[in-house]
Amino acid sequence: MAIAELSQGSGALAVDAERASGYRYFSNAYLFQFYRRGSRIFLVDPTTLRDEEKLIQEFNQRLGGDEWIIHASTQDLPCIREFGFSPRFLFDTELGARLAGLPRVGLGPLTEQLLALSLAKEHSAV
Repeated sequence: MAIAELSQGSGALAVDAERASGYRYFSNAYLFQFYRRGSRIFLVDPTTLRDEEKLIQEFNQRLGGDEWIIHASTQDLPCIREFGFSPRFLFDTELGARLAGLPRVGLGPLTEQLLALSLAKEHSAV
Protein backbone atom coordinates (compact mmCIF):
# COMPACT_ATOMS: atom_id res chain seq x y z
CA MET A 1 0.00 0.00 0.00
CA ALA A 2 2.73 2.52 0.91
CA ILE A 3 4.69 1.82 -2.27
CA ALA A 4 1.62 2.27 -4.47
CA GLU A 5 0.57 5.50 -2.76
CA LEU A 6 4.08 6.97 -2.82
CA SER A 7 4.40 6.00 -6.49
CA GLN A 8 1.24 7.92 -7.31
CA GLY A 9 2.45 11.03 -5.50
CA SER A 10 4.30 13.82 -7.25
CA GLY A 11 7.66 15.49 -6.87
CA ALA A 12 10.67 14.26 -4.97
CA LEU A 13 10.51 11.58 -2.29
CA ALA A 14 11.42 12.93 1.16
CA VAL A 15 13.29 10.32 3.19
CA ASP A 16 14.56 10.35 6.76
CA ALA A 17 16.11 7.73 8.99
CA GLU A 18 16.05 7.92 12.77
CA ARG A 19 18.98 6.24 14.44
CA ALA A 20 19.87 5.48 18.05
CA SER A 21 23.42 6.81 17.76
CA GLY A 22 22.82 9.36 20.50
CA TYR A 23 21.81 6.64 22.93
CA ARG A 24 23.96 3.72 21.78
CA TYR A 25 27.40 3.20 20.26
CA PHE A 26 26.12 2.21 16.84
CA SER A 27 24.01 3.97 14.26
CA ASN A 28 21.39 1.38 13.32
CA ALA A 29 18.17 2.75 11.89
CA TYR A 30 15.06 2.31 14.01
CA LEU A 31 12.60 4.32 11.93
CA PHE A 32 12.30 5.30 8.28
CA GLN A 33 10.02 8.13 7.20
CA PHE A 34 8.82 8.50 3.60
CA TYR A 35 6.72 11.30 2.15
CA ARG A 36 5.76 12.53 -1.26
CA ARG A 37 3.33 15.28 -2.24
CA GLY A 38 -0.09 13.75 -2.73
CA SER A 39 0.54 10.84 -0.35
CA ARG A 40 0.51 10.31 3.36
CA ILE A 41 3.62 10.18 5.52
CA PHE A 42 4.70 6.57 5.99
CA LEU A 43 6.62 5.48 9.08
CA VAL A 44 8.40 2.15 8.68
CA ASP A 45 10.12 0.05 11.30
CA PRO A 46 13.21 -1.10 9.38
CA THR A 47 13.77 -4.04 11.71
CA THR A 48 10.72 -5.64 10.06
CA LEU A 49 12.37 -5.41 6.62
CA ARG A 50 15.28 -7.80 7.20
CA ASP A 51 13.71 -10.62 5.19
CA GLU A 52 11.67 -8.54 2.75
CA GLU A 53 13.94 -8.57 -0.33
CA LYS A 54 11.00 -8.63 -2.77
CA LEU A 55 9.37 -5.65 -1.08
CA ILE A 56 12.62 -3.65 -1.13
CA GLN A 57 13.14 -4.62 -4.78
CA GLU A 58 9.64 -3.39 -5.68
CA PHE A 59 10.26 -0.15 -3.76
CA ASN A 60 13.50 0.41 -5.68
CA GLN A 61 11.87 -0.40 -9.03
CA ARG A 62 9.00 2.02 -8.47
CA LEU A 63 10.73 4.78 -6.49
CA GLY A 64 14.50 4.28 -6.74
CA GLY A 65 14.74 6.25 -9.99
CA ASP A 66 12.95 9.29 -8.58
CA GLU A 67 14.75 12.13 -6.83
CA TRP A 68 15.11 11.58 -3.09
CA ILE A 69 15.54 14.47 -0.67
CA ILE A 70 17.52 13.68 2.45
CA HIS A 71 18.99 16.07 5.01
CA ALA A 72 22.58 15.18 5.94
CA SER A 73 22.71 12.14 3.67
CA THR A 74 26.16 11.17 4.96
CA GLN A 75 24.36 10.30 8.20
CA ASP A 76 21.24 8.58 6.85
CA LEU A 77 22.29 7.06 3.54
CA PRO A 78 24.52 4.29 4.99
CA CYS A 79 21.70 2.84 7.10
CA ILE A 80 19.17 3.34 4.29
CA ARG A 81 21.44 1.42 1.91
CA GLU A 82 22.05 -1.25 4.55
CA PHE A 83 18.40 -2.28 4.11
CA GLY A 84 18.72 -2.36 0.33
CA PHE A 85 17.14 0.96 -0.62
CA SER A 86 19.04 2.47 -3.53
CA PRO A 87 18.22 5.99 -4.67
CA ARG A 88 19.77 6.97 -7.99
CA PHE A 89 19.10 10.71 -7.72
CA LEU A 90 19.67 12.46 -4.43
CA PHE A 91 19.36 16.03 -3.19
CA ASP A 92 20.97 16.62 0.19
CA THR A 93 19.50 19.72 1.83
CA GLU A 94 22.51 20.10 4.14
CA LEU A 95 24.93 20.07 1.22
CA GLY A 96 22.67 22.43 -0.72
CA ALA A 97 22.71 24.86 2.20
CA ARG A 98 26.52 24.67 2.39
CA LEU A 99 26.84 25.33 -1.34
CA ALA A 100 24.46 28.29 -0.97
CA GLY A 101 26.74 29.71 1.72
CA LEU A 102 24.20 29.60 4.53
CA PRO A 103 25.85 30.03 7.94
CA ARG A 104 23.83 27.31 9.72
CA VAL A 105 23.02 24.09 7.88
CA GLY A 106 21.30 21.94 10.49
CA LEU A 107 17.70 20.97 9.76
CA GLY A 108 16.32 23.08 12.62
CA PRO A 109 18.11 26.30 11.63
CA LEU A 110 17.29 25.75 7.94
CA THR A 111 13.57 25.36 8.57
CA GLU A 112 13.64 28.48 10.75
CA GLN A 113 15.61 30.52 8.19
CA LEU A 114 13.84 29.41 5.04
CA LEU A 115 10.35 28.39 6.15
CA ALA A 116 9.86 30.38 9.36
CA LEU A 117 9.04 27.10 11.16
CA SER A 118 10.49 26.03 14.47
CA LEU A 119 11.04 22.29 14.90
CA ALA A 120 10.43 20.66 18.28
CA LYS A 121 13.79 19.05 19.07
CA GLU A 122 13.33 18.30 22.79
CA HIS A 123 13.66 14.55 22.15
CA SER A 124 16.70 14.88 19.92
CA ALA A 125 19.75 12.83 20.87
CA VAL A 126 22.09 15.79 20.42
